[in-house]
Amino acid sequence: MSDSTSGSESAAWLEATQFLERVEIDAKAAKAAASKAVSLIESGHLSEALIEAEQAVSLESKHRNAVAWKPLLDAIAAIAVSMSDALPSRN
Repeated sequence: MSDSTSGSESAAWLEATQFLERVEIDAKAAKAAASKAVSLIESGHLSEALIEAEQAVSLESKHRNAVAWKPLLDAIAAIAVSMSDALPSRN
C-alpha cells in the first residue's frame, strides 16, 4: 500500500506495516516460548517452564494486555507454589 501512495500517507503505511511485522514476530516468539513452557512442565522442569511462560507474557505485553499467555503463567506459578508448600519445612 505504501507503494501506491506518496508523502506522509506512504510513510504512515510503511510505519503500520513495520509495526505489524514486529507484532507478528513477537507473537510467534511468545507462542514458541509458551509451547516450550508446556513441554518443560510436562518433563518436570518447573523453574525453566516458569521462565519461558514469563517470556511469553512479556512478549505479548509489549503490544496488549497479556490475555493469551497470562493464564499459562498463572497455572505454572500455582504449581510452583503448591510444590513448595508440599516440601517439608527445614526447622
